[in-house]
Amino acid sequence: MAYFLRKEKKKKGTYLQMYESFWDKDKKQPRTRNVKSFGYVEDLISDEIPDPIKFYSDYIKEQNENRTKDLSEESRPRAFSNPVELNIGYFLLYSLIDELMLRRLLIYLLLKCVFSFLYLINYTTYLCKGYITML
Repeated sequence: MAYFLRKEKKKKGTYLQMYESFWDKDKKQPRTRNVKSFGYVEDLISDEIPDPIKFYSDYIKEQNENRTKDLSEESRPRAFSNPVELNIGYFLLYSLIDELMLRRLLIYLLLKCVFSFLYLINYTTYLCKGYITML
């Protein structure tokens, strides 16, 4: 998930490495992995880099910022970039049946007769399931 600077003390001196922490889905626990090895502090000291630890800490901070920009909400593709369209006819039919209290009548007709009006059959089947569970 993020980068960090790892400083290991060895016989030759302090060794600098850039590590990344991440979630291991197989073992279901956090893990780290080596991304870059910079080298020993004594070898890295030069006129351009007087303090390698501070220099590489700033470098890793910059890499983390770049990574968060890449993973930001604005750059991710959206599943529903267009607004979801609603079928108003369904809500109209549903509210009419509820308002006129036709639920029992439709259930009775469904059980006693055979309808050819598919939408009404599907809706009354849905209502019948709800009615049976209410009993």
